[in-house]
Amino acid sequence: MKNVYRVTRPAWAAMDRSETAVILIASLVLGVYGGWGEQVGTALLKSVVSQDAIHHLWPMVDVLVVTFGCLLLIWCYKKLRVGCYPATFIYCFDMPQASNLSAKSQVVGYFHINPDLEDGDITAEGASFFWDNDLDPSSRVGFKSVLVYATQEGGETTCHIRFNIDEQDHQKRLYRHGHLRFQLTKVQRPL
Repeated sequence: MKNVYRVTRPAWAAMDRSETAVILIASLVLGVYGGWGEQVGTALLKSVVSQDAIHHLWPMVDVLVVTFGCLLLIWCYKKLRVGCYPATFIYCFDMPQASNLSAKSQVVGYFHINPDLEDGDITAEGASFFWDNDLDPSSRVGFKSVLVYATQEGGETTCHIRFNIDEQDHQKRLYRHGHLRFQLTKVQRPL
């Protein structure tokens, strides 16, 4: 996942400010809790529990609140980081003549990256279409990844997606599996 993160990172580099804000807010909340938590807890619970009982139980409450607060922060941070992946990419390429059934060779397609927070795996799912100045919807071939990884060479990171095409689309292509490779490029906008 770390390598694919490096591939997709340039698309959301502005996210750094959000990360700093989350950490700053969490630190401030922890500081306020550390300074005034017991006093606020005593004021809220004084009608239910005696002040002496609160004073003796507070170290255990302190451990639980800080521990669960940290776990919540880590969960939110992971969600924030992985949730900001660019989700969908589009691509185009020229297909070799030996790989298709028609004379068409220009292909356009898309794929969607799905990061899994539980096991850290990344999967990709998408489709490709023949394109000859117009999209041919009947040429749609869906695929699902079997492996998503990245390589780095000379400072350039390349994302690799090994895939199998959907079984119902086998008759549309002469191949059953393939390998997509991509790098993000910066688009220069006119002034």
